[in-house]
Amino acid sequence: MTKSALLKAREALQAAEAGLVNCIPVPGYSPATLQIVRDGIADLDRAIAEDGWRPIETAPKDGRALLLGYTNQHGRWRTLRGRWVPIEEILEEWQELEDHEEGWYEAPVEPDEIPNVWETTPTHWMPLPAPPIATENASQEAGK
Repeated sequence: MTKSALLKAREALQAAEAGLVNCIPVPGYSPATLQIVRDGIADLDRAIAEDGWRPIETAPKDGRALLLGYTNQHGRWRTLRGRWVPIEEILEEWQELEDHEEGWYEAPVEPDEIPNVWETTPTHWMPLPAPPIATENASQEAGK
């Protein structure tokens, strides 16, 4: 999500919060609803503030591909595409199980392809950016 989108989402939640604070309770409303909106605003505030590299301890471990980073042995910053691989996936899907434990792996292929992975020890992460939106000119160029 872009910073602009995060700010728009925050603005929308703030409007919802104002509406909930000033509303007359209706069926289905509970004080928990207001807390959910306030928690959402707090989450967005954190995301806006973190607009960049985040500590690896905060990374999702749900199998999605992320941009990972760390400083290598030569003191240079290295970035790679990778994901958390749980032990269940390793045991069920990998052919060579020797010396593999759950953890962060560089993964240059999509999850539904046969994996070629390399274990890595990142210190930071970022979400992968959204793919570019195809324009009419780009579509025409691709067709040539």
